[in-house]
Amino acid sequence: MNKIKALVVDDNMVNQTIHHRLLENLGIENQVVRNGKEAVDVHSSGKYFDLILMDMDMPIMNGIEIPINPVGAQPPTQTLPHSQVTQ
Repeated sequence: MNKIKALVVDDNMVNQTIHHRLLENLGIENQVVRNGKEAVDVHSSGKYFDLILMDMDMPIMNGIEIPINPVGAQPPTQTLPHSQVTQ
């Protein structure tokens, strides 16, 4: 069975740590990045994620500005499950 993979996108170190540990405790493999540009770069590199947890308010490309277009999604128009959070 393949592990679920998540991408955490947040500029707040405390939120990054909470999301990372929570997902890890649930058995979900995850990667943390600091802003939307890094999220797009990671995604463009070909990495696949089953889920994205994204802060809506970040200084560099916020959650609303990020185009979510999964690489290799089947069918190609399939949207990637994501959740945007804000404080």
